[in-house]
Amino acid sequence: MFEYISLSILALGSVGTLIGAWYVYKTLRANHDWQRRQYAIDIFREWNANTAKHAQAIERAFPHIRDVDRTTGKSNEITKEQAKRIYTCDMSDAKNWELRFHIIELLNYLEFVTTAYSHNVADKTIILSSLKNPLVAWHNILKNFIETVNLCEDYKPWQPFSAVVNEWEHPAMEMRKPTA
Repeated sequence: MFEYISLSILALGSVGTLIGAWYVYKTLRANHDWQRRQYAIDIFREWNANTAKHAQAIERAFPHIRDVDRTTGKSNEITKEQAKRIYTCDMSDAKNWELRFHIIELLNYLEFVTTAYSHNVADKTIILSSLKNPLVAWHNILKNFIETVNLCEDYKPWQPFSAVVNEWEHPAMEMRKPTA
């Protein structure tokens, strides 16, 4: 009889422990998901604070660069010649020297956002719905600058940013599983 009671208490305690562990897991998982969403919202909320001064400097140098060309329907972009002139300028060329660092700082921030997206640090749905379009637009505007830096530095400093935009613009085809 005593063994039966002890075994029952042990079984009940084990079930209680499993239920408690499951509850802790679900609570931690929900908190983790909430924090990822909150982080994405923080990124979105701080977007203008982190991009506006750089965007203004770029538009000051290239008025209406963010507009779509109404005759061709394509986005404007910094040309390869302009990108080379900006990136390889000397400090004595104050206008291009300052613009160079505005572009670099903007690209660094865009890389930060896409890295948070690609590594699931920030909620992907929020980033996609709120920041995908401006991220793709900036990539298209600055792609020649990115390419110029790649050539001059012999490495790809904004590879995570370019990879995410490429993934968005050219989604991988889903292959069905082999049947044999």
